[in-house]
Amino acid sequence: MSASGNRIEITRFVKQDKPVLKGFFSIKIPQYAGLCINDLSYFQKGNQRWISYPQKPYEKDGEKKYANVIFFEDKAMQDSILKALDEYLVQNNAETFKDGQFIPF
Repeated sequence: MSASGNRIEITRFVKQDKPVLKGFFSIKIPQYAGLCINDLSYFQKGNQRWISYPQKPYEKDGEKKYANVIFFEDKAMQDSILKALDEYLVQNNAETFKDGQFIPF
């Protein structure tokens, strides 16, 4: 899927049947020196869909919070990643994916 002329490949998807969390996945962007990002999360609530980038937990004022490890500032990239994920799920028959825990490479 193109984002500013770049192709995004979905390299792994692990389905989750949670109320909002729908899966974990990995992407590769060959034009960015083969950039690979693992541990993205895919969410859907009603008509709203979004992704969450890999996060690192930290504690502030006794409360557990999360900070993105990597992200794209341009919202168009999230839209492109969601389009690539849609294509991947259609091509790979989403029904064949089983629930499971994401295990990093």
